[in-house]
Amino acid sequence: MSTNKEKELEKFLLHIDCLNELKPWLDNFNIFDVLKLSRAEIRHSNMLSWLLNPSENHGLNDLFLRNLIKVIIQNNSYSDINPIELLTVDFSDLQVLREWENIDIFLSSKEYVIVIENKIDSQEHDNQLQKYKKIVDERYKKQKKLYLYLTPSGIAPSDDENWLIVTYSDILEALQISFDLNQNELPPGPKMLIQDYINLLRSKIVEDPKLIEICKKIYIKYKPALDLIFENKGNFITENVIQEIKDNNIMVNESSSTNSVVVFSTNEMNDILPALDEKKSGSWNDGLAYHYWIKIENERLFGCFELGGWGLTESIKAKQNLIIENSPNRKARKDEDFKYKRVFTTKKITVDPDSSESIRKAVKNILNEIFQNEKKVTALFK
Repeated sequence: MSTNKEKELEKFLLHIDCLNELKPWLDNFNIFDVLKLSRAEIRHSNMLSWLLNPSENHGLNDLFLRNLIKVIIQNNSYSDINPIELLTVDFSDLQVLREWENIDIFLSSKEYVIVIENKIDSQEHDNQLQKYKKIVDERYKKQKKLYLYLTPSGIAPSDDENWLIVTYSDILEALQISFDLNQNELPPGPKMLIQDYINLLRSKIVEDPKLIEICKKIYIKYKPALDLIFENKGNFITENVIQEIKDNNIMVNESSSTNSVVVFSTNEMNDILPALDEKKSGSWNDGLAYHYWIKIENERLFGCFELGGWGLTESIKAKQNLIIENSPNRKARKDEDFKYKRVFTTKKITVDPDSSESIRKAVKNILNEIFQNEKKVTALFK
């Protein structure tokens, strides 16, 4: 290690108390963390079902449900919904069900049906949104319907004409408003549980602006030392990702890879989308018409099949168009002119950053997903 790097690390360690500002996010006891439920999709659905049910013993009555509807209306435009009508619905007969016809959260009353599909680290499969809508439309013909697709970051649903995008930021906003209005009247047990859930959403699911601000301030002040720490921590994960890919006899494009993204290609896909004539051409300036990559995002990994839209021959462009038309990602089919287009993304997998076995097992699962999709793509050209 160079003398300069040693000095930067020494400077950071001498002022390590700068991390005390992060204590509110690090030291708080949280029942969801203790039970290891922080990213368990089923547990979030259970918690939300409880909060959305006015008949439950949380003490919020229908306040959270109504505030959530307000937030959704404020943050989105949905032409088929009359805001005044929806905000004044009588929910006194509301029923809230979990996993009715495999739907994550199902709310029904005489006037309205609200359907919530909850995705945290998983993705849609088997046209489930279209199936759910068909079932509900057939069985609840008289009621008006609201279809909500809930994710942490607002990922677009495949059926974006009928399903409204809702984020966990919307959930947090509505729940915080409801809690602040009613916290003095809440029973002690539910009050603690709701406060823990709000803290969980802030720290593990939704980006907290205050936390981001503090982290940025610390990073700017001690950037060289922290970059060195991140670089060496990230290298362990990256090295294991690269090694697992190579052990599967797959070519890693090291010149296009970084510490957080490992780019690779396969012989099968190279036959369909060959390299461009000029090496420094295309969307990535590496002469390639596509990238397979695995992204290292904190302690989570996921894979992607991405097309580059620049500098293509007519033959490659025609093949790309066929791939896009048959993509499972409906959103990918919309933009005709593009620089990059993700046509397939795997599910995200959380790994133990200190365990080679955990990292390599995750990579193996990601590669299996990618190869399953690749079989569908190659079948288009046979």
